[in-house]
Amino acid sequence: MLRVMARIDVLCLEDPCSGRRRIVDYLAREGIIISRDQERNLMRGTGLREIYQKPRAIAGHSSLHSLCPGCRPRKLGSAGPGESAAVTISW
Repeated sequence: MLRVMARIDVLCLEDPCSGRRRIVDYLAREGIIISRDQERNLMRGTGLREIYQKPRAIAGHSSLHSLCPGCRPRKLGSAGPGESAAVTISW
């Protein structure tokens, strides 16, 4: 198992963004057949973690409204003169 742990360490240094499945695939190509669970436990034992891209916030949210005018948020406020706000609930 130490040989496998050393190989996982080398693979993580070569490609730190590779996840569990990719590392298991790399090892399988080299003739080391282990499951994702075994790989997870070995990485946990060595203290290695994958590096994932952070989720993106909605950048340029206002530009989205120029493409899709129906997506614009409605201004909520009091109704103007001659307008009434009503809600109809039918069961």
